[in-house]
Amino acid sequence: MSLDAILDQLVKEGWQHIPSRGSVQNIVSDWEHLPEEIRQRDLPFRWHQLDRARIPWEASGWVARCHVLYERQILGGLEFLYKNQKKYPEHDAQAILDYGPKFTNRWACWAWRVHLAAERLTENRVLIIAYEYALAEQIRDLVPDHPEIDMSGWDDMLRWLSYDLPGEHVVFYADALKHGLVKPIPDLAAILRLKEQLPVVATRGHPSFAFYFLGGLRRNDNWNRGLPNDTKDSTEIYEDLMREARNEGNTEAAE
Repeated sequence: MSLDAILDQLVKEGWQHIPSRGSVQNIVSDWEHLPEEIRQRDLPFRWHQLDRARIPWEASGWVARCHVLYERQILGGLEFLYKNQKKYPEHDAQAILDYGPKFTNRWACWAWRVHLAAERLTENRVLIIAYEYALAEQIRDLVPDHPEIDMSGWDDMLRWLSYDLPGEHVVFYADALKHGLVKPIPDLAAILRLKEQLPVVATRGHPSFAFYFLGGLRRNDNWNRGLPNDTKDSTEIYEDLMREARNEGNTEAAE
């Protein structure tokens, strides 16, 4: 992609502070000197190039379902636009298509890993958690001068979601959190601040996508009403995921 094409893409994506051509040139040069393995992680996921996603062939069907689910969410945005064209005349179909990032090899890899850690989580929840892991890894790969995002809290939560859980188990998780046996999930604001440091050649989608996409798991009802205390804590998120995992298990058993 040429420098002009990169700058045009940043304008389309709604960036408020567009870097200079010189800055973009330096970033592109740094990108080109990265190992090929790391650059491949941020290429769009392609089934016939599954090896680039670092997942085995037997995972391809499940990961493909996640890919389709994400594309259906994008189509849902288009459907909303078509139904509300008079209310949102300034939006067009391409803006909706460009809002979210591509489903990359990196994202696909982490979706499969999260699924292996907690197999009863729904694909929708896996997509969100995997996107957070993918961002943390991307920041580690491409912004080496910054401290790594500690994902131990998600590691701990997935471990506690990995087996058949009785309803009262949430009390034990809360106690484990209280006594430091498990860590809280990472602060979303910290992730978003570091995401802003990612090279422009590695970013896709609107700058607000990560806020809303990851917030879908973290925000409570106060967020929609513009009220304070609008973020769930780790125990509340664990309880939500545990309940969904148990319901998913019950649904599969009934089928």
